[in-house]
Amino acid sequence: MFISKLSKKQALLFFALTYIVAFIVGWIVQYILFGPNSPLWMKSLILDVVATIVIWVVGLVIKNQSIYDPYWSVFPPVLLGYWMIVQKISISFLNLLLFISVLVWSVRLTYNFVINFSGFKYQDWRYVMLKARKPRLWFFTNLFGINMMPTLIVFIQMLSLLQVIGYTGKVSFIFIIGVFISLGAAILQYISDKQMRSFRLLHSAQKACMREGLWAYSRHPNYFGEVSFWWGLWVMYIGITGNFDFYLVSPILMTLLFILISIPMMEKKILSTRPEYKDIQNEISGFIPTFWRKQKQGESVLNEQSF
Repeated sequence: MFISKLSKKQALLFFALTYIVAFIVGWIVQYILFGPNSPLWMKSLILDVVATIVIWVVGLVIKNQSIYDPYWSVFPPVLLGYWMIVQKISISFLNLLLFISVLVWSVRLTYNFVINFSGFKYQDWRYVMLKARKPRLWFFTNLFGINMMPTLIVFIQMLSLLQVIGYTGKVSFIFIIGVFISLGAAILQYISDKQMRSFRLLHSAQKACMREGLWAYSRHPNYFGEVSFWWGLWVMYIGITGNFDFYLVSPILMTLLFILISIPMMEKKILSTRPEYKDIQNEISGFIPTFWRKQKQGESVLNEQSF
């Protein structure tokens, strides 16, 4: 198919055009369905869902569902900016900190995708595996598992921010702590991803086990950073509202997504080709970095993690 013959730059341009069209279609649908007095969260949900469906359809047409991969890192700052514009919210110090936190996370995660992306000849190995295992269920797995579930989980994470951006009072100390947690999480992700890329280049001709740098303290420091970012946003929410309410579900869902699905799936794949990874599992924390413990520095399985 022609899409697999596109250069990396052409493929990335295709991504951008697809996402722009998806957002426009989503906005048109929500505009038709809802009046100006409808809840903003409801209109935003329809926009998000419709945009996801558009991207899913494009994936079906080009036979590559990795067209969705960067969506959950690109859409949050767009959604946050959209909320500010629609509600005509001024750029306060609080909103600036909030937007910068989301933007830094978004740029980091999207950059990691772009730098590892080689073109549409590539498709996430998990999609290939899921389709091969149960081809009859692929239509539903593709739509609801690969596309819609991450969209809805990220949207739920973002809802707490909708309660915060209109706040005009004094910025609390707890809110600042949340900002530091989110920015620190993005930095941790950037460092761990950079260390992994360097390790892969150094050991490209051999199977090795990554247990250097941050990877000596956690088998998945990038996943820990991702989850920590969303907990940071929740702390910001608490710092402004002081409410321990429904929105606690948001970071809990994200944590469960990685602990119960992403990490087990990744480790099963690694063990299937590198049984020596079992030693790493016995010696290094699976999720939370144990910086207080002195770790054995050496070589480990060439991990294949990406978001």
